[in-house]
Amino acid sequence: MLSKVSSILFALALASAMTNVESIREGLTVRHLSIYRNGRCFLSDDHETGFTVTDQNELISLFNWGRPGNGKLAVAQALREGATWLECDAALIPFYEACGFAKTERTVVRMESIIAHD
Repeated sequence: MLSKVSSILFALALASAMTNVESIREGLTVRHLSIYRNGRCFLSDDHETGFTVTDQNELISLFNWGRPGNGKLAVAQALREGATWLECDAALIPFYEACGFAKTERTVVRMESIIAHD
């Protein structure tokens, strides 16, 4: 389980991930700090896995450069934390579909949760 953290701590961990892992650097869009500040940011204890759920319930900036499988666990937690949609690169569609999202738009790959929320 990831813990809720400040937007500053999240941004530092995200910067570290992007510095150390080329696939994260190339595949992730960094948002303005105010987006993270207004959302809910989560990190693993080792700061190698994280995500943010915005005030619009968008899952953003999911990253994992820790143990394999932690990314899927992070998505599951993001859904529990209220994430209902995301935008991603076409190459990530299978990953997010396996985690409970479905493609809803074609121009920008927008995916919405198909898991019921209370």
